[in-house]
Amino acid sequence: TFLTFSFVNQTFSFMAGLASPLCVFLHLLFLIAATNASNEQTCSSSSLADYDYQFTGMGSGSGVLHWKVDGTEGSDTMLSFKFCVNRKTWLAFAASNNKLMQGSDSVILSSNSVKKYRIDGYSESSIAAYPDSQQTLVNASFTQTSSESCMSFSRPATTSGSGEISVDPSTEEHFLWAYGSADEVVISHHSHNDRGVVTVNLVENSCVPEVDGVSKVNAIRAHGILMILSWLVFAPSTTIVSRFGKAKLPDSKWFNMHKLLALLIVSCTVLGYIFIKQAEYPSDPKKKLHSKLGFAVIILGVVMQPLLGIFRPPMEKTEFKSENVGEEDAIEMVAKEEGHVEQKPNAPRPPP
Repeated sequence: TFLTFSFVNQTFSFMAGLASPLCVFLHLLFLIAATNASNEQTCSSSSLADYDYQFTGMGSGSGVLHWKVDGTEGSDTMLSFKFCVNRKTWLAFAASNNKLMQGSDSVILSSNSVKKYRIDGYSESSIAAYPDSQQTLVNASFTQTSSESCMSFSRPATTSGSGEISVDPSTEEHFLWAYGSADEVVISHHSHNDRGVVTVNLVENSCVPEVDGVSKVNAIRAHGILMILSWLVFAPSTTIVSRFGKAKLPDSKWFNMHKLLALLIVSCTVLGYIFIKQAEYPSDPKKKLHSKLGFAVIILGVVMQPLLGIFRPPMEKTEFKSENVGEEDAIEMVAKEEGHVEQKPNAPRPPP
């Protein structure tokens, strides 16, 4: 905030409209607070008698996942789950080898049924139910009211079908969860707020939740605000100050403004990078391209440009000897060198 006020107070009258970055920074602080104040996700003993443990704080619907490990030996191990949210909607819960939806082994409550699905992409058409021979859920059931949706099922820990993912309950395994908006009972593209990843040791009740959907969205917004400020506000302003400040302001003042703006560019860019790391989805090719271009901008703008400014050679200055060149001639020569006076080659000099 102090840097923003300093920038606004020192800038030119035609840049007075840039006072709005203060409002943007206040919005940014709100997003940061919202990111840190998202639903607390914790593991604890289950509140239901039929399950051992639970994971809470899953999205805006206050989702809760309950589970129990029935047996611990080989293929006879069965894993029982119950997933509930406080709205009428579809539900999805999946095992994943890499924390990504694509390629996950899912159980979905949609259209009044609980089935196993294979998800091979990011569109609804890429969600396909397994054939009947691979529908190995046991005691799959669901309840839906106007204020709650729940699905429960048991599945073998070890599977061998095409596309299926085995789960070792004694080690850390990745699980994905998602659900829809209120009264949306057929699976569709879900909100960023209502999805997430949790890494769980099902036997030891050890949970490592990822940043939840709400925090991811806030991190993306903060990243966008910071990068817009850096490269669409502060970066052009450094050029404007350098171009026009030399003629209108004392050297120390315009150069200090230039340095302040450059510092803001670096600071906002670094913070923007930190925020986007919380919401990174490396599997999306478009986001890969965006991140590569962004990284190139950081290298060229934040690293290379200051180095060019430090190591560029100093401008040459013409020295005149008073006994050979008069004051008016010296001024004219300087003006010619700077391009303010048209040079006329071989023009005769007047007599002294």
